[in-house]
Amino acid sequence: LEGFQKKHGDFIGWVQECFQDISNHYKVDLPVSEIAYIYDYIHLNSKNKMTGRPAFNQDREDE
Repeated sequence: LEGFQKKHGDFIGWVQECFQDISNHYKVDLPVSEIAYIYDYIHLNSKNKMTGRPAFNQDREDE
């Protein structure tokens, strides 16, 4: 997570700002590990939209 924090400090700040009202209302913090998950999800989806491939395997039988 240290590398993520160094490389994506701006993104972390934006997410914390966006979730500030929710965090304050429920008195919870959004850990950097969850922010990294949000980043990965957004980054993966944007890459897949450029390539035309689905973001996730939608043919899973267990869902």
